[in-house]
Amino acid sequence: MNQTPPDPRRRRLADAASGFPERVAVVLYTCSCDDRDPVDTLAALRKHAEARDWVVHSELYDTDPITKTRTDRKAWPNAARLLKNRDVEGLVAPDETEIALYPRGKERLREWLASLPAFARYIGSLPSGAPGCAPEPMSDTATPWEGYRTGVLVADKETGVLGLTTGRNDRIITVKGLGGTAQWRADLSRLRIATDKERAGLGLAPRDVGL
Repeated sequence: MNQTPPDPRRRRLADAASGFPERVAVVLYTCSCDDRDPVDTLAALRKHAEARDWVVHSELYDTDPITKTRTDRKAWPNAARLLKNRDVEGLVAPDETEIALYPRGKERLREWLASLPAFARYIGSLPSGAPGCAPEPMSDTATPWEGYRTGVLVADKETGVLGLTTGRNDRIITVKGLGGTAQWRADLSRLRIATDKERAGLGLAPRDVGL
């Protein structure tokens, strides 16, 4: 019985995704939700890649809210092009949520990567002081935070509705509801950071790996 020879590229991808030291090319990508310099984040991604003997082909970042679609961003299409053209074999990023926010978007991202094929490695926590999309309280007890930035997942304490912050005027926060829910405005004291349980219900990772 004839057997199809194993695909060397797929084998290398499997090894690379598992952490084996293969000289594969990767692209680094992060989406910062505020105006801070993403240099620290890219440095952490580069360190992770080089520790596995991967070759860093490009370092790309966007400074858009994570609610903005991937195709409408400036840098992500370049990362996607590198993966599609097979200039690189993998993607290294802080968290999948920086690329795809909602469960369906994540599913499509994974399907797309598998079709190339290409692997994605998400390193989890960011270095101290690196740009992020949300504060990182240590407990799951959500409390008001005096520094909501664009793209933070919050809950309205009066209604329990979840949404993403889109703007601020002094203490008044503008929140965009999820899944087509109407936008609303609320005083800072009326909002809290979404808990890890609430995030899990949306298919999102815990807060310590980014919103």
